[in-house]
Amino acid sequence: MSYTQRMSLPSRCWVALVFLIACGDDGAPGDAGGADGCRATTCALEAATCGTLEDGCGGMLSCGGCGAGETCDAVTHRCDDGTCTPMSCAVLGAECGAAADGCGATLECGVCGDGLACGDGRCLPYEPDCATRLAARTPDPRIGTASVVVEPAFWAATRDGFCAGEGGIQADIGPEGTRLEGPGCRGRLAREAFRYSICSCNDIEVMGPIYGVRDMRDMLRGPPPIGANGSVRAESIRSVGVLTASGCEGVSMTAALTTSADTQSNGAIVAPTLSIGRDLWSATGIDGNTTVGRDLLLSPGATRVGALAVSGDTREVAVDIPYPCLCDGSFGDDIATAVTAAATSHDEGAPSGGYPPTIACGRHYWTAAEAPPQFNVSGRVAVFIDGDLGDLAAGGAIGIRVMSGSLTLLVNGSILAGGGAFALDVADGAQADIFIAGDLITDGGAAQFGDSERPSAARFYVAGDTIRISGGSTSIDANVYAPNASYSGQGTGVSGSLLVANFFDRTQVSVSYDADVLDIGVCDEPDVPCQACSDCAGTSTCVEGECGECRSDADCCNPLVCVEGECVPFLI
Repeated sequence: MSYTQRMSLPSRCWVALVFLIACGDDGAPGDAGGADGCRATTCALEAATCGTLEDGCGGMLSCGGCGAGETCDAVTHRCDDGTCTPMSCAVLGAECGAAADGCGATLECGVCGDGLACGDGRCLPYEPDCATRLAARTPDPRIGTASVVVEPAFWAATRDGFCAGEGGIQADIGPEGTRLEGPGCRGRLAREAFRYSICSCNDIEVMGPIYGVRDMRDMLRGPPPIGANGSVRAESIRSVGVLTASGCEGVSMTAALTTSADTQSNGAIVAPTLSIGRDLWSATGIDGNTTVGRDLLLSPGATRVGALAVSGDTREVAVDIPYPCLCDGSFGDDIATAVTAAATSHDEGAPSGGYPPTIACGRHYWTAAEAPPQFNVSGRVAVFIDGDLGDLAAGGAIGIRVMSGSLTLLVNGSILAGGGAFALDVADGAQADIFIAGDLITDGGAAQFGDSERPSAARFYVAGDTIRISGGSTSIDANVYAPNASYSGQGTGVSGSLLVANFFDRTQVSVSYDADVLDIGVCDEPDVPCQACSDCAGTSTCVEGECGECRSDADCCNPLVCVEGECVPFLI
């Protein structure tokens, strides 16, 4: 079952079931008896001491009256003298803040000491200054462990064995001993890198609007999520799913901000109007006329400016939004190592035959001079290129067509389309993983990254510091992980996922999302305690050191949500 078949629905359709219960001679529910097959209930069975109620067989019971000063509760049918026993802060377990006493009054349960903040009645460690709080964060222990792993079975297999599926190359992250394995496993990095349609290791800045685009094909893909480890600035945002900004500068719009799922920010969220479909989280405050579809969660001292309408609860909690984008581009050396190994271990060398050549199943090694700028792939194919694919000075197009099976392409250099088009065409049912030790540059011609019908089928991992896509509007119908490279575009469309160091567009950005990229194949989970939600394969997550079912959204990697024990993308 794919991720798009398991997505969450924000609302449920309820079916009313009517149960007919027959009453027996002894008055117990479920026993048929009497001439008409029904026995009436009694006041005693209903624990009713006053008032009238139906007996279940078409009659009415009279259960008495109440004494002076008492009233009969219409629901419980018991006498109530009208007194209320208020609860205390201790009974409620509240250490701080305000709390309702259960009788219409408000309790003041105290304040927290230095370095603590009141959240849901508990004093929690909290640093109110955003910059200080972020600087004090414990570094992610996974940074520096991103890797391209060539399984031993990849080279040990015969050509026939390789073509049959033995051995694999995975993009993974985490220390050795914790990595996912298996010949059909694409590795954990895809689950980490491609959870957002656009994710920036620093800031997202768009001079015009950012808007989600969804047609009938996209209805099962969910609204596109957007995230930044820094700030998000644009003219407006509309029709997107989760919006996450972990930086202190927060989210800033000159026009409307509209999301169908959660909006989360360590900084202020500023827009003339804010319409949030689920929860709104801010450590600093909100500025604008705001509508929240579920709960509003603000840190102590957070400001509120503008009209406010909240459908659920308004709570004071210690908000600290974690970084949404995992930014580790340390896998370039692994690509070089794999290409060097291929020089003496490959099945086939330089391609021959017609042009463009069709590369058949096997492990192929080419030097830069031997690599054809255009080629087709049929079957399970791995290609290792020692040097650049293409030449900016010479110009010319680069075209790769995966007609069937799968392509794993490792380039110990850059992909350079100078003055000509770049095209990666992935046929229905095929897959492509492209690992680039250097840069990805297309100058002048049109650029096609993957298939707009199946963006999840193509994945790029770029270790270099440059992604340059020239020639006007760009459509990225694939998933690109380039945490060292800054992206600058003009009218960008993303229908898969793009993670870069910085994201900037001069005009506008359209986004959609194919959540099937999170389905990384059949993976064997390591026999060690998990530490993070992404350590687990499939839709499971890490709960108390073991991979298993989620209990709430908090157990899942953001922006996934928990639905019936599975961590899946949000769907509306």
